[in-house]
Amino acid sequence: MNRKTKNIIITILIILTIASIGFTMYYAKNHVSTNASENMMTPPGNIGNAPDKQDGDNNAPTKPEENNTNSENTPPEKPEGEENENNERPEMPNGNAGTPPEMGNMPNENTASSISTGYYVVFAIEGLVLSSLLVFLVMSNCNKKSMKETFANKDKIIISILSVVILTSLTTLGSSVITNKFILNNENNNTQNNMNNNNNGATYSSNTSITEDTTMSDKEYTSSNSEENAVSISKAEVTLDNVKVTKTGDSSSGDNSNFYGTNSAIIAKDGATLTIKNSEVTTNADGANGVFSYGGSATTNNTSSDGTTITISDTKITTTGDNAGGIMTTGGGTTNATNLTIETSGTSSAAVRSDRGGGTVTVNKGTYKTTGKGSPTIYSTADITVSNATLIATSSEGVVIEGKNSVTLNNVKLTDTNNTLNGQSTTYKNIFLYQSMSGDAAEGNATFTAKNSVIITNKGDTLYVTNTTAAIILENNTITNNDKTGNFLRIQKDSWGNSGSNGGDVTLTLKNQTVTGNIVVDSISTLDMSLTSTSYFEGAINTDNTAKKITLKLDKTSKIKLTADTYVTSLEDTDKSYSNIDLNGYKLYVNNVEIVQ
Repeated sequence: MNRKTKNIIITILIILTIASIGFTMYYAKNHVSTNASENMMTPPGNIGNAPDKQDGDNNAPTKPEENNTNSENTPPEKPEGEENENNERPEMPNGNAGTPPEMGNMPNENTASSISTGYYVVFAIEGLVLSSLLVFLVMSNCNKKSMKETFANKDKIIISILSVVILTSLTTLGSSVITNKFILNNENNNTQNNMNNNNNGATYSSNTSITEDTTMSDKEYTSSNSEENAVSISKAEVTLDNVKVTKTGDSSSGDNSNFYGTNSAIIAKDGATLTIKNSEVTTNADGANGVFSYGGSATTNNTSSDGTTITISDTKITTTGDNAGGIMTTGGGTTNATNLTIETSGTSSAAVRSDRGGGTVTVNKGTYKTTGKGSPTIYSTADITVSNATLIATSSEGVVIEGKNSVTLNNVKLTDTNNTLNGQSTTYKNIFLYQSMSGDAAEGNATFTAKNSVIITNKGDTLYVTNTTAAIILENNTITNNDKTGNFLRIQKDSWGNSGSNGGDVTLTLKNQTVTGNIVVDSISTLDMSLTSTSYFEGAINTDNTAKKITLKLDKTSKIKLTADTYVTSLEDTDKSYSNIDLNGYKLYVNNVEIVQ
């Protein structure tokens, strides 16, 4: 065979080998990166079990390991889907309160894929072939020398072998680095960006769209199509006075209807300023919230919005479908409500709702009633303040706070009968503070404040905290629990979070407050309890002596009366004689040492 023919054959082999390396990279991109994306979409652990955001119920999470006084629980609006004990992404509740559609955990910004060992082996083989061909070409001076001349002595053989080894190593390393860092990770970033774009890229359709400043009075608006708003207001200052709005047509997308309000009766977005008064809003469809304020930045930790604000007064809102709240706020929007009459009857349909991205909600006066399963009067992934109003929940928790968010009640009457199980909860309760791990609420301190209010619990515990840190401030309220088996406060692990670290850490402050009932704290939970300004507590704390840590603080004006033996880790009493502690025939232990008066 002549030299020219040999060179052509070797050149073709070199080209084919390079093409083979390229094909291996391409194959890795389409297979490894795809798998990575799929994993990101599925919550870790039992991800599929986590409560997804909205539209469909999720499999119930694993029951908490701890035995609870009550065997059943109605999960808050949010948890209509369920979360596994590994904190997998819970199904996003339809508006904090609903059955979330099956959606996996949001991808982590730092998520990166890497090739398996098999790819390294293939790159090594390809590198060996390429290196051998190149070294032979060089050593033979492009086939000017015969095979025998090329490898005529040991020195030439050793040089050839070393050259092949070094070049093979460099080729394998280079191929692997290019695949891992530039192809796979770039693909993952593109996937993540696309997912983010999809999350913020809901498509709106409206029967009546208003984009210019105007006042509309004495009008009727309707919509019967799925994912269609009856009225949409964008980038305008609009007043709706004495209007009647009717919405039918079920949502086909839980996330879009609950994060972005695509199926609501009325939506304000894109920086709109909407005033509604003397009106009536009725929806009879799944995912059909009544009035929706979308701030435009529906992210978990929202820090900015487009300034959307809804001010609504003297209006009646009625919803009958599932995942259909009364007033809904997401993405950093603002809602100001005065003297509303809201009644919802569907599952996961809080009267006052918020969801991903939260916002600010202020409610004054009115009546807010829910009758559906998993439908508290308030589901908060926002900062919500309610004053001078009546709140009634007949089948669900009364108030639910998820993650780093808050609810404040001022001169409010809250009546709750949590008599229907929903989702993954394990106990009945009235006021529920937790972190679902769904990605809809930032992790941090959940805050519940009540002042000059009436709180009535007809079934279960008055307050319940799990898988979060929480601050509870109570001042001059009338608190009644009509369930003889219910506790005033329960802090413990439950179905959300990582087993072993999913208890609660609570700071409880009582100011001019009378409380009756027991406090239960499990072995992975803590309580810092302060009584000030003539507060009074009658009950027992940590009777089974299992709590991780309990600090009890009393000022001279406050008193406690025991109804069973009580165990705390530390006691801080400004009355050094302990005359403000009525043992009532029982024992108080401080760090396992009995207090003697």
